Amino acid sequence: MADNQEKKVHPFCFPDMEKEFARSGVQELAPDVWQIEGCIGFSFFLSPPSCNVYILRDGDMVFMLDSGVQPFYRGRILEVLRRYIAKGAKTLVLMDTQGHWDHAMNNDVVLEAGFDKVRFLLPEPEVPVIETPTHWLGDFRMLEYYYEPYRDWIPLLMEIEQYARSFPAYHDSAYQEVWRSVLALADDTSAGAFRSALRLLLDRIILPGKRSLAECAEVLTLDGREKRRFGDTEFFGWQVGRFFIIHDGSHSPGHVCLYDPLNRLALTGDVTVEINPPFFDSTFEKCITTASGLRRMSEQGFIALASDSHRSPTWFPEVIKGMRIEPLHPVELADAARSQDECVGFFQAFEDFYRELRDETLSALARLGEATIPEIVAELFSSPSKAVQFKKALPFPSRPEVLVVCVLKDSGFTRRVDGDRILFSPPRRWRF
Repeated sequence: MADNQEKKVHPFCFPDMEKEFARSGVQELAPDVWQIEGCIGFSFFLSPPSCNVYILRDGDMVFMLDSGVQPFYRGRILEVLRRYIAKGAKTLVLMDTQGHWDHAMNNDVVLEAGFDKVRFLLPEPEVPVIETPTHWLGDFRMLEYYYEPYRDWIPLLMEIEQYARSFPAYHDSAYQEVWRSVLALADDTSAGAFRSALRLLLDRIILPGKRSLAECAEVLTLDGREKRRFGDTEFFGWQVGRFFIIHDGSHSPGHVCLYDPLNRLALTGDVTVEINPPFFDSTFEKCITTASGLRRMSEQGFIALASDSHRSPTWFPEVIKGMRIEPLHPVELADAARSQDECVGFFQAFEDFYRELRDETLSALARLGEATIPEIVAELFSSPSKAVQFKKALPFPSRPEVLVVCVLKDSGFTRRVDGDRILFSPPRRWRF
């Protein structure tokens, strides 16, 4: 744990969380394919989720997929990496499935491992995403075109301020501007006031000292992608050693999956995550097409082992049990799909989940004829659809308003402003 001590959590984190993180497992999914199980946090801000980390060896190269956000996991990452240095590995290559903070805020751990050469590869569309505060604020600005996106966030920021009062560090002078900005939201709920408070909270409390390595990344251009065919499925991406890095652009613009032909392994990042879509720049149609493509690859024998960034036998079953809902597929509660049939079923479950959410969203707006985003969400949640009720039960950061926005963005709509109401009508081709 000595390597962890230089990377402290912020002073308002839950005091017992490292004891909880220690429940996470480390296992070898296949020869020289390691999964360091992340966690599902207690609070999105105060103890955020930290993704699974994968470490794979290909000859003299070690490939690391994602790094997480919680400092606790740095020691476990270094333990696996240094094991391969002792076995003669020379080069370490890091990629993030996406630039979101729960995947990329421990990136600089690779500089501590001791490899002769370290590379950080970053897809071109993900360059703006990895700068978390700027990306989040830009996301809110885009959502303002569709609805008022701050309604649920202002109480959240004020709850954080109230919680922080129980810590001695609350009174430190370094944080007083943050608290003043948050408390001012009681009287000023404008977009500008909220964005200012959120920026201060992220910069000074949640993310200080976090280094994504964006400044020294090797940017993978879209023009540099290759097209690969797997049976009847084509994907664009980049070849890194034996691994083909699929650029799917679903959960985020530069989102990638890793395909390892040696182990017939797919590591799908957040393509298969129940909260999709989380941001305005997510593409719901690409969630569907990517899940469909991975399902066909499985059916045709290219994939017989699969996992993703949040598949967790330790944490996710507790979430499902707490929500009292049935899982989409049994593998949803496991660490990985471990056969061709399981992989087919797993990807099919998410393909069906996404298609049903899209179709139910479009049907909700078609029934209403014209409505605001919150009204469409309310109509959507009245559906008895299993997929809709599953989505309804998911806690933040599953954002149903963003789901509706992304479906409308992908499908076409008519927008009309009536006073303080932003109204949407369905395209004529699918009106009832």
